[in-house]
Amino acid sequence: MEKYQRGLSPVISILLLIIITIAAAIIVYYWLLGYQGNIQKSASAKQFQSKIKINEVQKVLDYPNAAYEIWITNIGDVEVYLDDVYVLGPNGKITYWHYDPGNWSIEPGDTQFLWLWTGNALTPSETYVLKVVTSDGVEYYYRFKA
Repeated sequence: MEKYQRGLSPVISILLLIIITIAAAIIVYYWLLGYQGNIQKSASAKQFQSKIKINEVQKVLDYPNAAYEIWITNIGDVEVYLDDVYVLGPNGKITYWHYDPGNWSIEPGDTQFLWLWTGNALTPSETYVLKVVTSDGVEYYYRFKA
C-alpha cells in the first residue's frame, strides 16, 4: 500500500495567500508614502524662489550719454541675485544692450536701483522692453520709453 503525503489544507493555504497579499500591500503603501513626501518637499522648496517687481525705469541722463535707474523691489521670501539685464528692441527680438550687474543681491522687502548706461544705443521716444534675469533663471519684463 502506498503512502500519500498530504499537503497543506485549503484553509491554511488561503490564509497564507491573504497574509502575503496584505504584507505586499503594506510595503507598497509605505513606499508610495515616502515617494509622495519627496515630491511634496521639492514642490514646497520651489515656492521660495525669487520674486521681484520692476517698479520703474527712470531716465537720469539724456542722449547721447543716456543712463537709466532701474528700481527693483524684492517681493519674495528669499534673497534675490540679479544675473543679467537686457534692453530688447521695439520688436522684442533684438538685444540692444546687455548689462551684467555682477550678481547684485536684494534682500526680501528691499528696494534698490541699478544704473544702466546705454549711451546712444537707444533711440529717444522709442518703446523698449527691459528684461531682468535672476540667478535662478526667472525672467521679469518691463516696458519703457527711451
